Amino acid sequence: MTMTLVLARMGIFIIFLMTAAWQDLKAKQIRIWVLCLAGMAAVVFQVLTVFMALYTGEESVVRPMIMAGGAALYGDGSGTGSVWEVCLPYLSGLLPGVALLVFSWLSQGIGTGDGCFFLVSGLLLGLADNLLLLCGAVFSSGLFGLGYYVFHCVNRCQNRNNNQKRKMGIGKTELPFLPFAVVPGIGIVVSRLVQMGILVL
Repeated sequence: MTMTLVLARMGIFIIFLMTAAWQDLKAKQIRIWVLCLAGMAAVVFQVLTVFMALYTGEESVVRPMIMAGGAALYGDGSGTGSVWEVCLPYLSGLLPGVALLVFSWLSQGIGTGDGCFFLVSGLLLGLADNLLLLCGAVFSSGLFGLGYYVFHCVNRCQNRNNNQKRKMGIGKTELPFLPFAVVPGIGIVVSRLVQMGILVL
């Protein structure tokens, strides 16, 4: 039952990630129903997690839940069966999303949809993996943006040498953010399943 719950949580996250990334790439926005459905699923999984931790308390049951929530930040994940120990990684996983929402209200550089996405992903992944997801997406988008800038700079120099006038508009290009979270997200899920012994590579 525990492994089934963990696999279902990871599966919901992958579906949510791919759907949100596709919508962000296509329309640069995330439909509210996607966020609501994934959010409700995350809450249901959290309630089931608390229920199993409260009424079993066995290490063999609690340990996978703690590990799935990124227990590396909180200890070895041995698990005592306490509700707080199981819930802390997931509840604290909301912090990256909250931070992004605050930044989106203070500036125009971050979309509200990105903040809402990382709120839901925090409930599904936990703080440690949600931070890894955010950092991986930032790193990937930064590399792509740098390559995009260099490419257009080289192209502009070539056009200038050929006496062709062309406005490149490099600084005006807006890139969707969530597609850059797909590869880190899949990597996090795979590594977590391998760590738990569910997946063998």
